Amino acid sequence: MTRLPIVRDDTLLTEPPVRVGSDSWYAWLDKARSFAYHDGAGRFTARHEERAGSSFWYAYRRQGGVLRKTYLGRSMELTAERLHDAAHTLAQMGDVDSLATIGAANNANNANDAWHSPLIATKIAAPQPAQSLISRQDVLSQCRQSIERPCTIIAAPAGFGKTTLLMMASEQVRSQGWQVAWVTLEESEQDPTRFWQYTLAAIDHAQPGISATARHLLEIPRPAPVDRMLTVLINDLATAPTPILLVLDDYHRAATPAIDQGLIFLIEHAPATLHLLVATRSTPAFSLARLRVQGRITELDAADLRFSTEEANRFMRETMRVSLPPDQLARLERRTEGWVAGLQLAALSLRNQTNDQATTQGSLPELDTDRVATPRYIAEYLIDEVLERQPDDVQTFLLQTAPLERLSGPLCDAVTGRDDSAAVLAYLTRAQLFVTPLDAAQTWYRYHHLFAEVLRERLHRRMPDSVNQCHQRAADWLWRHGMADDAIRHLLAAGQFVDAASRMEQQSDRLVLHGELSGLVRWVRMVPRDIALAHPHLCVLFAVALLLQGEEPESAAWLDALEKRHAKGNALQSETAAEIMAVRSFMTLWSGDVAGGARLAQEAARQLPPDDQLLRGLTLWISSVIGIFGEGNMAEVVQTVGELAEASRRSGNMLVAFMALVTKAGALLYLCQLREAARICDDSLHLLPVRGDQESPIAAMAYCIQGEIHREWNELDVAESTLRRALAIGDRLGSPEFINDGLLYLALVQCARGQNDEALATLDRIRVMVQARQLAPWDLTQMEIIRARVLVSRGSLDEATRWAEDRLRSRRTREPGSTGLLVFVSDLEDLAIARIALARGDTDAAFALLEPLRERTENIGQWRNLMETHILLARAHWMTGATESALCDLHAALTIAAPDRFMRVFLDEGDTIADLLTQYTASHSAASPSREATRELAHARAVLAAFGRANAEGAVAPPDLLSAREVDVLRLLATGRSNEAIASEMVLALSTVKWHIAHIYRKLGVDGRMQAVARARELRLIA
Repeated sequence: MTRLPIVRDDTLLTEPPVRVGSDSWYAWLDKARSFAYHDGAGRFTARHEERAGSSFWYAYRRQGGVLRKTYLGRSMELTAERLHDAAHTLAQMGDVDSLATIGAANNANNANDAWHSPLIATKIAAPQPAQSLISRQDVLSQCRQSIERPCTIIAAPAGFGKTTLLMMASEQVRSQGWQVAWVTLEESEQDPTRFWQYTLAAIDHAQPGISATARHLLEIPRPAPVDRMLTVLINDLATAPTPILLVLDDYHRAATPAIDQGLIFLIEHAPATLHLLVATRSTPAFSLARLRVQGRITELDAADLRFSTEEANRFMRETMRVSLPPDQLARLERRTEGWVAGLQLAALSLRNQTNDQATTQGSLPELDTDRVATPRYIAEYLIDEVLERQPDDVQTFLLQTAPLERLSGPLCDAVTGRDDSAAVLAYLTRAQLFVTPLDAAQTWYRYHHLFAEVLRERLHRRMPDSVNQCHQRAADWLWRHGMADDAIRHLLAAGQFVDAASRMEQQSDRLVLHGELSGLVRWVRMVPRDIALAHPHLCVLFAVALLLQGEEPESAAWLDALEKRHAKGNALQSETAAEIMAVRSFMTLWSGDVAGGARLAQEAARQLPPDDQLLRGLTLWISSVIGIFGEGNMAEVVQTVGELAEASRRSGNMLVAFMALVTKAGALLYLCQLREAARICDDSLHLLPVRGDQESPIAAMAYCIQGEIHREWNELDVAESTLRRALAIGDRLGSPEFINDGLLYLALVQCARGQNDEALATLDRIRVMVQARQLAPWDLTQMEIIRARVLVSRGSLDEATRWAEDRLRSRRTREPGSTGLLVFVSDLEDLAIARIALARGDTDAAFALLEPLRERTENIGQWRNLMETHILLARAHWMTGATESALCDLHAALTIAAPDRFMRVFLDEGDTIADLLTQYTASHSAASPSREATRELAHARAVLAAFGRANAEGAVAPPDLLSAREVDVLRLLATGRSNEAIASEMVLALSTVKWHIAHIYRKLGVDGRMQAVARARELRLIA
């Protein structure tokens, strides 16, 4: 037998060894079919499989005789982290004492855990069918034909066989090549985020990776609007290689107006590859008239599901093993009106009349003919008949476990005090006593809903003193086994509000991070107000949830009540005050008062304890962001956010860690450290969860900064594609905050291309968002600053001048002591007004703004604005004939720009700077420059080359301009070899060669091969 290749400690054990994630690793995967994986998290066998014309990797592990499987992804997605997570997921699946969780990201020890909410695997698995189901071809054919339309709604009371019909229809379409996504819904899915998490998880289980982007939209504290998330899902489903049947069972248990609205949207826009099959006890509350007119739905009701006399006969004989004379069968069918649960209950009653006979010829129990024979009445009557004939210990078991939504042997043991619950559940299943297995191993079960409801009523009547005890015992077991949501539900049902509020408080951070805001709000509203107020952290995050849901008045009222209650001054109350201050800082920021919000955030961050990951992390981040915009030292901001990112990463708070790293990258950009900023952006993206080939929505923040970095390097194509990638993510997310930065930077790219009208249209989108109160007023100011720059480029000086005069007039009328704009925005405004003054030829006005600005930006380490200030001063001096002063300012700008290859900051100033650079290179070429001066001279020539004014005379490259490997690649480029030929000759991966070429182009300030070779010869890098 051939031994599989082994991956151990992130290394493929071949000769030579190959590191997982390297180019050699992916090259090996392209040819491999399987390998074994071993690490501390567990082990598995990975296999490459073909599915619907595409190929994917899956991980397999056999545990306890059961072969378990999890999705790995395409070859390009097999990183060390993905393999480690899969090993841990498979290890978790083997734990029979707790419900399986979905996906490696649910690992409690995983640093990314805060991004994911645990999902119960049995909710997205179809219930196991009974041992013998009778064939119902007529209703099954009717259901199958209805699938020609986007949605089928099956509405009938409990016990009419809705779930059984769903299972039969699912098996039929599965045999025809469809994929089936199944969700069994409960009241806990009334939270829209929770509902769609389960729905998307089911779809992803059926078609791996297809809902990844949509799922990301739910994994942030402020989820995207449902219609945006569903738009992404619908677009992705339209590309599915096979049709998908989405089954929503027990929809009535989760239905709310918000969920109804989302479901209507999905039905109205469902692609041809998706069909919904919705089972509910009552007609959905949303209007079906429009959907009927549109031909989007088909409806089945109780009349369609009733058993015919022939079906009732077969059901009694084949499934229930009960034979009745024709007259009794007809009477039973007439009395139950084909209601399958009534038939089953009657059969159990009849069968129990003569337990010693293999075939029963008993009499149908007489019903009270004076009462309407409703299904509910028949159920109560016959369940009594059935229960009374069960042994006493079984009756007690049924009543004590009735409050449970799902049952397992260990859980029922904890509730009943028995030690044989697993055997009792197996007996009840064999006896067909309305117990349904939920998994193939028959570890988890549930009672039929109607049966459970009647049992619960009996429990309250017969054993009222034990009801709360059953709930309490269930809550304790569920909490110990990590099922916090179910545990809290039982505590609330038991009236244990103090304990429930305490458990809610422990879970509140997770719920806010997951965006499960409705769930948290619903929980807290079930607790008496005084008890909720006695749990400060819970109330604060309840206020956060209300705020994020747009209920700011109620949020503020709860904070007021909390402040009033905790106004005594001890340690707990001090912490509460700091948390309240943190929430008020968010309110203040969203109102547009950035400076005021920042002050509150800074004070809250000082007072909050270090272990408050959510609120303290967010306030520290806000404070750091304002550090960029304020008068603080930029280098100190970089250090602060770097420490915050590291601390957040260690504590598992990936949300704050990501935002802190992106903030650090933004600060580095303004410290003129472009290469380090680009690296930090890459690091930040590695913190985000990845599913399939889809990215987390907040990745847009990092891509915006990367786009601006590429723009500064004059890589306009790369910049535009990166920014449009960010905008596409931001549009799907529905977050104006992300879209804003992407639009600003994209407008600058369009301006650089001379597409000024397109740039103005891009900026107008920001104006619309501000007017719609989606952005703060200062975002409008930033937009107007960039717009003024575009107007100058376009030649619309009159309009630009009016804007500048308006801004100066606003400053003169500002109240004494008012800080007005944030320092950062004020500096950008000064630069814009100075640029307009220079365009008008008013150098005095420009000097009046630029001289103080030079001093201020130098004092706070704002090197990017200082560099731009020097460039504008150089233009002003050049225009007045002060050549030496102009060259001096230009040299200062080049000193800042050269180390990280800033290009656009010079190119955007036009021919005046090109002329000045020509003078600069001419005056410095004759000298014997130092190494540093050589670097500035080389960069000046690179900028001139980008202007189209390359001057080879005396050109010399700085010693460290290109690495030795880059020079080797450059020499082969000069011979005309293709990228593939270079890769072959240098024994490198093609992607590595492309990476080297991209860096060569950037460092030389060129856009193509011929320019690169010409520029390299000018700089004497190659012969």
